[in-house]
Amino acid sequence: MQSRPPNPRRRLAIGITILGALIFLVVHVRHGGGIDALLVWPLTPFALALFALRSPNVNTARSVGISLVSGLAVVAYGDLVLARRTSTDVLNIIFIPLWHLLACLLVVGLTTKPVAKLWSRLTSGCS
Repeated sequence: MQSRPPNPRRRLAIGITILGALIFLVVHVRHGGGIDALLVWPLTPFALALFALRSPNVNTARSVGISLVSGLAVVAYGDLVLARRTSTDVLNIIFIPLWHLLACLLVVGLTTKPVAKLWSRLTSGCS
């Protein structure tokens, strides 16, 4: 039985997702947060992304989509690490995960096999 070569897009997506989670933890500690329920909510999109990437045979669309979504979270949280602290930073810690979770759900939903089959049926007659 032949083994498949490692999927570099999957590895990149996992790396970006873990980096985003670590940057969020830095933001959370920098803004005085401890281990509490507020810590679970923003980590949910990162957990969903890693769960979606659990199989070594992840398709390219899912790997690229999660890389982009997690990369956007890295940029957003990175800005919170580097910028001056303001009174609206707590709102960022609430709303960035909300949009991140919605985007993650959209990517995972659109890259499932039934949706991909439906899309191929719809676009097969367009040629």
